[in-house]
Amino acid sequence: MSVKLELYRVFKEVAEAGNITAAAQALYISQSAVSQSIKQLEGELQTRLFARNSRGVALTPDGRMLYEYVRSAIGLLETGEEKLSQSRELQMGHLTIGASAIGFGVAGVTEEFVHEELSKGRLRKLATDFEIPPRSVDLCVLRDVPLTPAAQRFADFVKDSLSQRSGAPLNWEN
Repeated sequence: MSVKLELYRVFKEVAEAGNITAAAQALYISQSAVSQSIKQLEGELQTRLFARNSRGVALTPDGRMLYEYVRSAIGLLETGEEKLSQSRELQMGHLTIGASAIGFGVAGVTEEFVHEELSKGRLRKLATDFEIPPRSVDLCVLRDVPLTPAAQRFADFVKDSLSQRSGAPLNWEN
C-alpha cells in the first residue's frame, strides 16, 4: 500500500494542477516520474484516469470518482498527522483535573485507589457522589490539608504519581 499511496499522492496533485509539468514542480520530481506514476496507477486500476489534451490533462469519469476518494483519504491522513503533532507538542489533548470539597485534589489517582482508601478509613466519604474515572487525573492542588499520616501518604502518592508522569522528581514545600 505504501507504493500505491505515493501513486495516489501523485494522482491527486496532477488532478488538482491539471497539468503534469505543474504537478511535477509541486512534487519536486521529474515530469517523466509523474507520467510513469500515472501510467502505473492506471495499469493497476485497469482504467484511464486522465484524458490528455493540448492544455494538459483532465479527469475522466473514473478519474473524477477516484479523485473524490483520494482527496478525502489524503485529507484524513494529513489531519491525523496534524493532530498527532499537536498532541506531542501539547497543543491539544485531554487534561483531567480532580478536586474535592475536603481540601485537596488528586493526581494519578484511580477510582480503585479512592475506594481502597475509603474502605481503610483513610479518606472521608463525601456527601456528594465522588467518582474518579478509571483514567488518572493530570493536575493536583493541595490546599489547607492538615498534616496527618493519611494526608502525608496521599501527598507522597501524588508526588510519586506526578514524577512518574513527568519523568523527573518533583520538589515542593509541604
